[in-house]
Amino acid sequence: DQTLLGVLTVQLAKVNGEIAQKRADFIERLSQKTKDKMKGLFVKEIKVEIEYLNQFSNDYHSESIQKLIEDNYEEDHYRRATQIGIQRDDFVFYLDGNPIAYYGSQGQNRLAAIALKLATIDLIKEKTGEKAVIILDDVLSELDKERQQRLLEILKNENQVFITSTQDYFLEGVGDEQILKKQIINGRLKGEK
Repeated sequence: DQTLLGVLTVQLAKVNGEIAQKRADFIERLSQKTKDKMKGLFVKEIKVEIEYLNQFSNDYHSESIQKLIEDNYEEDHYRRATQIGIQRDDFVFYLDGNPIAYYGSQGQNRLAAIALKLATIDLIKEKTGEKAVIILDDVLSELDKERQQRLLEILKNENQVFITSTQDYFLEGVGDEQILKKQIINGRLKGEK
């Protein structure tokens, strides 16, 4: 029914525009916070950018989005799926102008993911006032010793943090008063302060 499709398209375009605008604003704030976190993790000066990718060319007006959706009706009908909309949005993380997913080392990708998570936690704390519990599963194994220490320095000032690892050498020099270390040996929990 074309009438129903038209009504739904108007509503869909409006909601898509609102969500895309909020995502763009969020990614902009997230990008700045992530830059700050990355500066603390990397030794040398780096350029970090997060780009929000969507189909709307930064035009979030519902009329423009509605036209895009309508222009794609035939393709949508053929594919039996909507080709235009926020469900296709993505973001790309750039390090020194290159997409980190393709050009970054494993360690750089790991640091970027950590910085992104820490930046997200900061934004959530700003919005809600709530502190998050951070759980890092074997995150330090892919980082060199210097970056391990830098990350631990940043985490010392964060919320409650749980780190799992097969080794504990990275804890040297962190400050024993802030660490409660538990070990699992032969399937049994062994604790020491």
